[in-house]
Amino acid sequence: MKLRNKYYIMRHGQAISNVKRLCSSWPEEFNNPLTTMGKKAVKVAAETLKDKNISLIFHSPLKRTRMSAEIAGKILKLKLRPDKRLREIGFGIFNNKGLDKMWNAFKEEEERINKGADGGESYIEILSRMMDFL
Repeated sequence: MKLRNKYYIMRHGQAISNVKRLCSSWPEEFNNPLTTMGKKAVKVAAETLKDKNISLIFHSPLKRTRMSAEIAGKILKLKLRPDKRLREIGFGIFNNKGLDKMWNAFKEEEERINKGADGGESYIEILSRMMDFL
């Protein structure tokens, strides 16, 4: 049997962490809702998906993604399913710290991809998590 599923990926709208340039992953250490601009962007994106025959929305349990999914779900009249495998990369010791501090901690991109931050995840681990989700 050949499945003919189509998957659409939508990034969450702009959140406080994006404006403040902060790493924000699980566990959420501060209130990180969508900004007004982020809410508007999600509404616009969801409107473009109305004719795509989408039947389900999966989202991470992080506040910014839950809020984005709720907006899209209301517009598309769909049920939501949170899934922890869709969380942001685990930033480890850089969670709730400035993005520049995290980026500057790695000498080479290969180190960030293969090792990740102390107490966090590597991109290899994220790939495994995403493949498990799919």
